[in-house]
Amino acid sequence: MRRRGHLKTPPRAGSRADTSDKLTVREYLEFLLPGCTDSDVPQWPPDVFGLVASVLQRSGAYTVVLEGWPPGSKERAGHWVERIRVLGKQWRLAAADGTPFPRQVGIWWKLFLRSGRFPLAELSAHRAACRAGLQLMVAADEASAGVGLPDASVRGTPDWFELEAIGILHSESSLCRQISSTRLVVLPKLHTPQTGMTVRSLSHHLALCPASDLTARWIKMPSRAQSRHALNLLIVPWPHEILPAQFEPTSPPEADFRNLPSTYGCFRFKARPEKPQQFDKWVMSLMDDATRQVGSVDGVIFPESALTQPTHERLRRKILARDSFLIAGVGDTSSQGLDRSANLLTFDIPLYGATASFSPQIQLRQSKHHKWCLDKRQIIQYGLGGRLDSNKLWWEHIHIGPRQLYFVAMQPWLTMSVLICEDLARQDPVGDFVRAVGPNLVVALLMDGPQLGSRWPARYATVLADDPGSSVLTVTSLGMAELSRPPHVNKTSRVVGLWKDAKSGDPVQVILPEDRDGVVVSVAAQFAQEWAADGRDDGGTTGYAVLTGVHYVRSAMGPPRA
Repeated sequence: MRRRGHLKTPPRAGSRADTSDKLTVREYLEFLLPGCTDSDVPQWPPDVFGLVASVLQRSGAYTVVLEGWPPGSKERAGHWVERIRVLGKQWRLAAADGTPFPRQVGIWWKLFLRSGRFPLAELSAHRAACRAGLQLMVAADEASAGVGLPDASVRGTPDWFELEAIGILHSESSLCRQISSTRLVVLPKLHTPQTGMTVRSLSHHLALCPASDLTARWIKMPSRAQSRHALNLLIVPWPHEILPAQFEPTSPPEADFRNLPSTYGCFRFKARPEKPQQFDKWVMSLMDDATRQVGSVDGVIFPESALTQPTHERLRRKILARDSFLIAGVGDTSSQGLDRSANLLTFDIPLYGATASFSPQIQLRQSKHHKWCLDKRQIIQYGLGGRLDSNKLWWEHIHIGPRQLYFVAMQPWLTMSVLICEDLARQDPVGDFVRAVGPNLVVALLMDGPQLGSRWPARYATVLADDPGSSVLTVTSLGMAELSRPPHVNKTSRVVGLWKDAKSGDPVQVILPEDRDGVVVSVAAQFAQEWAADGRDDGGTTGYAVLTGVHYVRSAMGPPRA
């Protein structure tokens, strides 16, 4: 259970205690977990990881690992790694059954606490304490191997440590049992950066994340096909046509934007309703053609604001019944009279043996975190000058609710996150979490122009592929790709997607041929060995999602019309 009691108020910004030369290691530890410096080391490894990693990060002392490492100059090469792994396994067993943890853990904790009276800024000068802290951190990391991943625990099946960790993670949105998530967050981890040097370079299994207004939700799937090494993803770049008339100015309530000048306006995007039966049959026919070509469809992806809520609800049932998951951008005008629109993504996942009559499933809903701002350049690019005054900045009038980010662990090698448009480009609040966790695959649902390798989605996808090593798939609608006509460009583009991973070189543009309605991208696991800066490798178990095929599909009926 989480420790209850009074939590100290963090040092005020600008106060004397907040300056880096005054805040001591002890004060910072007490802020993170009151009472921890007057007691034995916390028994739960993620708590110790969070405490020590946060101190090392805040002080910059983690770079000590680059000099005279490993501790003990007389140890033969590799012996320290073997010893720390054995210690981690012992600690894991002790944490699960409540038996005393390894004596060495307590010794390191006491040695680390000797630095308590020193300012954080001076911690690196106290090498013995820093090295004790680093060894605590990596031992806790080893103790937490495989946490949060489907059937990938140390013993091959979920053990008591794993079950306890998952229970805490689901209830607290952090792996920490005693540290409040208002102080810091610890999550499972997929990638260790192989370039640069940060505190993220020192762990394979645990990620240190900041306390934030964003809540991270971790979903561990009871995977139905543990041996699957690949995914077939059907991209439906709907709608195939978008008109300038669908962008309309709105009149915000008097309570909204009263402090902004008249050079700002608000707009909403109004979806064109489909004919329900015709549209549903068209999508199912696309799935049929995809199945004929590639054997199975694991997931179906629609871009940002592609579906209305009623359409999504109908399709969700049909797609889940085929044992495929659905990722879709859903948008609707609010019925509350505020002229605000909904803009969210849905991630619907069948659990096992889904049928039309009985369909156990997980339903995830994640709102967009940032509003789209249309400037003069974009108004001209999309030909919206007849609808929106190009001399203004136009803000998407959507409701932004509590911020959440889902991590869905679908296979031992595959954990996915999904973002909506601006959330890929704006680094806060999601950027710190994505970089820390390093999901194997990030899917970005866009309402954007063609996904060319020279445009902004490719730049941000490349950043995530470089560090932490995530693969990125961006998807936009054919309607938006063709609506985009930058000055001096005489033809439209049908590039509806873009793929970038860390192993395959340049980004790959996904182009929809004139006579096709959708695209299947086949993605497979490529395993690679990653190294932590302390000298531990992951045994070659890290999965990189790489593109292994692109196939074009066509419905047996023509595209549905509004």
